[in-house]
Amino acid sequence: MNARICQIITDHNFTVAQYAREIGVDRLTVHRWINGKREPLILYLHRTHTLWPDVDFHWLITGEKR
Repeated sequence: MNARICQIITDHNFTVAQYAREIGVDRLTVHRWINGKREPLILYLHRTHTLWPDVDFHWLITGEKR
């Protein structure tokens, strides 16, 4: 999961703080996701897909491309 979140941040030219602000969480929360200390709630994964429809929801959750 952490690599996919990093990829989304990189692909959309965001900083961690910008991404966090867009989906409604603290930047430290995103850092915890990236560092593998926490897993994001499905709510934030869904928000990511809703805000950026180019992000495949299935890939985001499973890591598998369709």
